[in-house]
Amino acid sequence: MNSLGLNRDIVKALKDGVSSFCYFDGASGDSVDNMIVNAFKKYCPYMMVIELPAWKMVQDQDKYLPIKQKVQEIARMPICDCLDLSFGCDQDRPLLIRQPNNTQQWPDILIVYRKRGISIEIKSSKHDQIVWNSGLPRKNGIYIYNGLSGSENGVSTTYFLGQHVLDDKEQTALHKSRTACHEVSKAYNDLLVDSKWSLYARPMFNYTGRFLSSTTRKNREKSVLDFVQAFSWE
Repeated sequence: MNSLGLNRDIVKALKDGVSSFCYFDGASGDSVDNMIVNAFKKYCPYMMVIELPAWKMVQDQDKYLPIKQKVQEIARMPICDCLDLSFGCDQDRPLLIRQPNNTQQWPDILIVYRKRGISIEIKSSKHDQIVWNSGLPRKNGIYIYNGLSGSENGVSTTYFLGQHVLDDKEQTALHKSRTACHEVSKAYNDLLVDSKWSLYARPMFNYTGRFLSSTTRKNREKSVLDFVQAFSWE
């Protein structure tokens, strides 16, 4: 397997596979995540897919330990660049790892080849908006969004990079607000040290921008494809 061939096939999986998905409401019992993984299986059949739960199913766990440790390290960083997903091992076969940092944790999918990885996070909703909760978009991370409102010709899936919806200035300001929220919570909980009560203050980040109906949707998608096509795995 060569890098250019892998990059080309990931582009096909996004452009010809994922891009064709209509809105998925889960009524069939399947999931958007499964549909996306199946698209990668179709266009990149040589990939080794590590299914759920990711690490428990890998017999030779020591071989993949540097990958797991790096993902967990990056996940703990409040501000990071996903280009920092580089590993101390050399993976000679492309890997697709589902939920490499366990469930409900970033990222949903990690593609690894040679010494580097591409992170993919999957979002879905009906109303062309994403609830980010306390986790902000990560720079150079790929986000796949499946929604209903704002779909074009029934095609309800798009993709973008983290920096398309969150610039450095916004990220710094929101990170400071998150830190302040935690500090306020700690200060008031210190006052309740002998109480059975405590304050749980969780930052909730709201973004009013659109995805499917965005005027920059096509440009965002092209940027993702260009990013993958030029990605270096060394």
